[in-house]
Amino acid sequence: MLSFSWTSKKCPVTYVAISYKRSGVMQLLMPGKSPAVTELKRAIVATFGGLLYSVGVNLFIVPIGLYNGGLMGYCQLLRTILVDYLGLTINFDIAGILYFIANIPIMILAWRKLDIKFVIRALINIVVITVFLSVIPVKLIIEGDMIANCLIGGVVTGAGTGLSLWAATPGGGTDIIGLILTKTRKNFSVGKMNLIVDVSLYALCLVMFNVQVAIYSIIYSVICTFVIDKLHQQNINVKAIIVTDKDCQALKDELIRTLDRGITEFPAKGGYSGADKTAFMIVLSKYEATELPAIVSKYDKNAFITINEGTKISGNFEKRL
Repeated sequence: MLSFSWTSKKCPVTYVAISYKRSGVMQLLMPGKSPAVTELKRAIVATFGGLLYSVGVNLFIVPIGLYNGGLMGYCQLLRTILVDYLGLTINFDIAGILYFIANIPIMILAWRKLDIKFVIRALINIVVITVFLSVIPVKLIIEGDMIANCLIGGVVTGAGTGLSLWAATPGGGTDIIGLILTKTRKNFSVGKMNLIVDVSLYALCLVMFNVQVAIYSIIYSVICTFVIDKLHQQNINVKAIIVTDKDCQALKDELIRTLDRGITEFPAKGGYSGADKTAFMIVLSKYEATELPAIVSKYDKNAFITINEGTKISGNFEKRL
């Protein structure tokens, strides 16, 4: 919850169960019997996330002349040039429209390189953000306090973005470009992509405006990123161990196929019963771990599952958006 206040050798194996409590949102997004229902739930959560993000931007950030990071920041910068320097007159913030246009070539490229379902979700979220940014009026709620606007704006926009990512529905922009580049460049990451884009963006803010705009925009982005990281389950690594005495091969095949993760398999023995069992160890994200119980229960309703959160990993492990 987010809150803030203002003023191999065979050997006996011991398993320790760690409690794993899901939040209401994660329960909502648990895979159900109908894929269509699951996708509808994702769309509802992502839409609410897009609304929160747009409220944060138009009520706290844009009114005080600050800029988002990523592609949205460049679209806001272009909006400022068109309105303030070239005299374009329009009665709503066109940054959302510019963001939609800028994402068109990115989505075309993503359609060829990434999972189609993922791209469709991203496209829907882009449309949602575009609509909300266009219809929510730009209005300053807290006057004369830049820090308050940075803090509240960062929390609200971060919560909105985090919810969308929680629903596996990204908002397009540089995250998608970063994902595409990670497919072709071994040592590249989405984080590196965002860092390059944000550094160049705020350097432009420093040149075009003043130090205050650049510094407060950076403060806002840091707060926003912090909140996203706290909400985004893909940033939290977990180690799961499944102990079963049922059809191991079928279960293992489905886990690999569904989660697209490697599995370590080793023999185990029940400490009380002495029965031979098989244990699978998987390292994955906390978000992906929510799918485990449903998959395992199809093959063994009495399987023992332990999940250890906050696992540190080195080596070949793919971070996913």
